[in-house]
Parts: sequence; structure tokens; C-alpha cells
Amino acid sequence: MLTLKELRSSALTTEDVPQAMSVNIEDSAPESENTFPPVSDTSCRTVLDTVEADDTTASVSSIFNWKDNIWPGTATLASYADDGAERAFQRLRKALKKCKSYSGVSNGGEYDAEVEVGKAPDIGDEAIAFRTVIPLKLSGEAEEALGGREEIFVRTGTSIAVFSQVQSERKGNFPRQVIEEQIERLRKAQRS
Repeated sequence: MLTLKELRSSALTTEDVPQAMSVNIEDSAPESENTFPPVSDTSCRTVLDTVEADDTTASVSSIFNWKDNIWPGTATLASYADDGAERAFQRLRKALKKCKSYSGVSNGGEYDAEVEVGKAPDIGDEAIAFRTVIPLKLSGEAEEALGGREEIFVRTGTSIAVFSQVQSERKGNFPRQVIEEQIERLRKAQRS
């Protein structure tokens, strides 16, 4: 299990990510898009809770401000006690089998979301990828655009890294080389 200090020193910095203008590191996961009231599907609530890394012993979040994308990406590094990381993956896999869509309320109002499980990268001890797709009404236009978020979970030992990238019209994947570098750093930190 990694401490907060070890997670922080494992996090990628601006110098490590040439495609980013800046990387800001915070000692705890940022507030998620919690819904008030809770989302309509309990299995989807489990997915969102796992994304938020609620049951960790320590977590650090990095915000990547990309040079070629107005939407930032985030990487949350979380450390778990004992077999907590494996249990979090089991919960997520089980919930994603049932979670297909949900509705909720955010600061922007009510929304409906669809969840699509994707092909996870072959990295770490195990990985899961999915997208949350939310149709967005464009201001003053009848058309809707697709907005959403790509989520990639990678477990290595007792740690999980969650890579998240806001997407519009299915564009905006988190860079694979950044994921690989971050996972390698987590692996090294756990061997120390």
C-alpha cells in the first residue's frame, strides 16, 4: 500500500508529459459529478462511486491541460489496503454488466447518460475501459451533440489509476503513452 507522499511522488508532472501545457497535482480526488438525488440505476451508482475512489487509503489527482485539446484530462492514483484494489475492480466489472444508462442531476440540470464498455488497454494487472455518453443540446440549436467522458481503470498491485478524458463527438482519448508511463511509475513505487 502506497502512502500519500509515495503517490504524489509517482504522479507525472508537466516535465514528464510533453503534450500537456501543465499538469496540476492535488492531494485528493476532485469532486465528481455527484447527482442530487442519486442516479436512477443503483448499479450505475456503484460505477460512479468506484470512479470517485471512495474507499481508498490515499489518493492523488492530476489535471492535464493539453496543448491540442480544450478539455482537460485527469489521472487519479489511488492506494488501497490489503485486497481493496482487487475488490474495487470486481465491483466495477459486476456493476458495468448491469449499468447501461441512468439519469441524474448536476449543477447544469437534469441529464440522461448511456454507458458503453470499451476495449481496455492491455496494461497493468487488469484494466477496464468505458465511456459515459450524454446527449447535449447546443445553445439555440435544435441539434444535439454527443458529449461524454472516457474512463480507463488500470490496477497494478494495490493501486488503481483512473484516467479520464472529456470527449465531444467521440473525440479526445487519453494518450496511451501517458497511461503506460504512469502505470510504470506506480509499479516501481510499489516495489520500493
